[in-house]
Amino acid sequence: MHRIIIAVAVSFQFTAQAVSEDFIRNKAELRRRYETLYSQPVLEISATERIFHRGRLVKRDGINVLELHGDAFEMAFQHGKLLKNEIADGAAIDASKMVERAIDVTYGHRPVFAKLAKNRIDKKFTTALLRNAVRDYPKLSQSVLEGIFAISESTGISTTTLLDGALNPSVMMMLANGARVNGERLRMSPANGC
Repeated sequence: MHRIIIAVAVSFQFTAQAVSEDFIRNKAELRRRYETLYSQPVLEISATERIFHRGRLVKRDGINVLELHGDAFEMAFQHGKLLKNEIADGAAIDASKMVERAIDVTYGHRPVFAKLAKNRIDKKFTTALLRNAVRDYPKLSQSVLEGIFAISESTGISTTTLLDGALNPSVMMMLANGARVNGERLRMSPANGC
């Protein structure tokens, strides 16, 4: 017989530690290598055009068109600088909070249980997803994580928030489907907590 853990989602408090300690080990080296990016301004050419480094943003009929040049880190940094406000107002920020909010809605009347559920699910799912990606796809995952780091550095949005925004939908699906982690079946409870 399997134990059932009832939870609706995840808090990503431990993700930041896992990413900074295990996955993006070369933060200082990346900052040093790309130090010129950190001091360059975004140039407002007109109401519809911005330039940063070797990148260019043009708004055409309400659509943002980006032209980026350089290696993956440079292009991610340009992306973040040129669309800083749009990224801050975008889906990633809300997605980074959706799972924690779901737990709070369901278990808000039991804050100690909510905190335990968040931390347990986070350790079981979020960190496992990151570790598995790095193990199974080392080059691709390193490139993606460095890109997330570049966007974080250029926008001021934490790496944790950007990762949470990317991982929350997968974690929610795993919980909704009653996924097993280390032999334990995890299920999402109904939103009303019943």
